[in-house]
Amino acid sequence: MKLLYILILLLISTTAAAESSKAERDAANELQLACLYRNSAKIDDGVTSVNTIARVVASNCSREEMNYLDVLIRDIYPIDKARIAAAISEKNINSAAYFILNNRAAKKQ
Repeated sequence: MKLLYILILLLISTTAAAESSKAERDAANELQLACLYRNSAKIDDGVTSVNTIARVVASNCSREEMNYLDVLIRDIYPIDKARIAAAISEKNINSAAYFILNNRAAKKQ
C-alpha cells in the first residue's frame, strides 16, 4: 500500500514536470528496463532464488537507475525525492524478478 502511495505521488509529480522532458523520461526509463532485461538473462543461473538474483540485477543497473531518477526528479519538490528513489529501486527489483521468471518459463518450454 505504501508503494502504491509513492507511485501515485510519483505520477502526480511527473505530470507537473515540463512536458518537454517527457521524451527524456521515457528514454531514460527504456534504458533502465533494457538493462534489467539484459542482465536478468545474463546473471540468472536458474537455481538461485528469484529475489536474490533480482537484487543483483537491479544493482548491476544502478547507473541507469540513477540516470532515470535524475531525469525524473529534476522538477520535483526535494522532500519527495527520497521516497521516489526508494519506489524506483523497489520497482526495479520487481521488474527484474518479472524478467527472471519469464526467462525461466521460456527455458522450460
